[in-house]
Amino acid sequence: MKQSAKDIERLWAMSELEQRIELRPEAATMRELADRYEEMGWLDEARKMRDRAVKAPALPKGDTAPPMVPAPAPRSTPDVPDHSPDTLSGRFTPAALVEILHVLHLTGKTGELVAETLGGTVATVAIVKGRLVAAHATGGELGEAALHLATRIRGGRYQFTPRASLNPPANLPEDSAALIAALTAEVSAR
Repeated sequence: MKQSAKDIERLWAMSELEQRIELRPEAATMRELADRYEEMGWLDEARKMRDRAVKAPALPKGDTAPPMVPAPAPRSTPDVPDHSPDTLSGRFTPAALVEILHVLHLTGKTGELVAETLGGTVATVAIVKGRLVAAHATGGELGEAALHLATRIRGGRYQFTPRASLNPPANLPEDSAALIAALTAEVSAR
């Protein structure tokens, strides 16, 4: 469990770096994100970010990078407790998406993971206490079909929103570990 907690901290840190890059694309921040990608074993993403950093401007002398994006104020909705962590978001590839599902499973999180592309494809996965419970996609795909669609998306953005409770109708198998292992094998085989 210590390793999964470390992985979730890394994902949150990468999410913050991605948000900083969105606000101000700067070479040093991109190189730092590439290093984090490498730590997670996402070598293709690291290479792409390093290539992007070469083309990005350096900060002017004496200038400083913007601070980390401040966390939004706690929501007052009844399903999100004030003490819950903020949403986790960033860019993804199929391998990264499966890793995110794995970390959320191992850490026992409850909430919704939404994956979307610029083209409008959206897949949503409901996770309850680490178990992948339900999934649906914009094309009407449900359950495992929606998950397989999400892992075929070449890239896009994801957002995990924690919830205090969630009770969707289940359409995924009970054994989330086996499901994630199958998704990992499928992505690795491509």
